[in-house]
Amino acid sequence: MTLDAAVEEVTGFTRYRIEGDPKAPNATVHVVDRGGVTVGLTSRTDSDPRLTGTKHRVADQRQVTAVRGRRDERTIVIVPEVKHNQTVGLTLLHVRFADRLAAAPMRAVLEGYHGRYSAIVDAVTETESTFDEALLGSIDVIDLLTEPVYVLADRWRSR
Repeated sequence: MTLDAAVEEVTGFTRYRIEGDPKAPNATVHVVDRGGVTVGLTSRTDSDPRLTGTKHRVADQRQVTAVRGRRDERTIVIVPEVKHNQTVGLTLLHVRFADRLAAAPMRAVLEGYHGRYSAIVDAVTETESTFDEALLGSIDVIDLLTEPVYVLADRWRSR
């Protein structure tokens, strides 16, 4: 997995089963298994099983996605489970990301993750004449993986 170098530890998991077509508005998601730090946690889907938000996006796009929870700030990696070209489940891995990586390994992670490295370079060079790759080593890994690229690009702006 492209994110391997960025993940220091998997602390728990939650597996979900998706009922219905993820593209349909009536698709639902249900917890089928938990382990580690997730045992005993309440899932939003316990009271509202609709497939919405980031879970819906991952199910629809069928791409592994790093997330910082909007409600709880937990850092997770969501892995879609696909059968016959349709997402039938999701595995949420609760992870502890490295705080920072040196520039070269961080570049490798970003190059393999949704084309994020080139997107950041493009956003930076929209206003700056060069891209200083060394700065990658001074930014939190979770920020580089999850913040909008235009927000990240501001960190390279000349003062």
